[in-house]
Amino acid sequence: YTPSNTDGTYYWGGRDLDGAFGGQSGVNANRFIDISNIDTSAYTNLVVSVALSARSGNRFETNDQVQVIVNGLVADTFKGSTGNKLLSNGSDNLGVAFQDFSYAVADSSLVDIRITAWMNGGGESIAIDNIRLEGDLLPTPEPITLLLFVTGLSCLIYWRKVIANS
Repeated sequence: YTPSNTDGTYYWGGRDLDGAFGGQSGVNANRFIDISNIDTSAYTNLVVSVALSARSGNRFETNDQVQVIVNGLVADTFKGSTGNKLLSNGSDNLGVAFQDFSYAVADSSLVDIRITAWMNGGGESIAIDNIRLEGDLLPTPEPITLLLFVTGLSCLIYWRKVIANS
C-alpha cells in the first residue's frame, strides 16, 4: 500500500515482519528504528513526534504491534485485536493516512528514540515517517550581560575586601 499524508519523499515501511531480519528470525528478531544519543543538553520541554500508518482491513492479530520507546520507556503501543483487527493504542486506530503522535520527554542531556515492530504474517503492513525531536532552546546570557555581571561582582568583592575593611 502507499500511505497518504507523507511528509516528503521517503518513509520507512515493512510488511510481514516475522521472517528473517538482520540475520535473525522469529520472535527474537530485531525490527526497529533506533536513533540514539541525541544531545539535548541545551533544550527543555522536549517532545518526540512520529507519523504512523498501517494498512487498513482485517489484517492485524492480537500479537501484532508497533511500539514507540523513548529513553528506554514505552511511550505508546499500537496492538492488533481479535475484533476489529486494526492496530490501535486504545483510542486511535492506525489507517492508510499517516497520523502524527507526540510524546513529552523528561528533560535529559541525551535522548534515545526507538520504534519497534512485530507482525506475525498475513499481509500486515506498516509505515513510519517524520520522526522528530523538538524542544525549547535554553536561554544563554548575552556577552554584554555576562560582562556587566562579572564587573559588578568584581566591584562588590573589591569593595568588601578593600574598602569595607579600612
